[in-house]
Amino acid sequence: MVSFDFTSLITPSVVAAIVAGVISLLGGTISIWRSSSERRRQMFADAYMAYRAYCEFPYAVHRRRHDQPDDERIRLTEELRDIQRRISFFQAWTAIEAPKVGEAYARLAYAMRRVAGSAITESWRRGPITTDAEVPVGTTIDLSALGAFEDAFLREVLCYAHPIRAHTPVFRRRLKRIALGNIDDGSKNR
Repeated sequence: MVSFDFTSLITPSVVAAIVAGVISLLGGTISIWRSSSERRRQMFADAYMAYRAYCEFPYAVHRRRHDQPDDERIRLTEELRDIQRRISFFQAWTAIEAPKVGEAYARLAYAMRRVAGSAITESWRRGPITTDAEVPVGTTIDLSALGAFEDAFLREVLCYAHPIRAHTPVFRRRLKRIALGNIDDGSKNR
């Protein structure tokens, strides 16, 4: 029987090649993870922007043109339909991508449709404005009931995007400031 000594194959150049391969593989994996993480953060931001666009509609309907009611009705309803389509997409996407974030977004979207949707309906009922003096909304549109749902969604996104840091005392204090509406850039804690 012929025996073969494998130790003769393990030369410094072979070890260097193996180490280089492992480092390259790790670098590629980290790069893919960072790219995927950035894509998710952008999608969460886009989901929030779609929500905010819907919340702007009570104001858009309030300030619609009075001299072209048919055109304005069509324009606004088509824009609103597009935003609702995007929100539905983001509800499904967040539910699949990050279930806890998806649950918070679903609650936010439900509250948005209830609160902002009612404000949109009221804006249609008031009729179009005809003078510059009517442009300010004042207190006729109140979306403050959405604040707690916004905070909950943003907290879930932050916890998802930073799973390790989410359990540190500094990060929890930042989440608390966000919940209280005292958002800053965190420079005091650096």
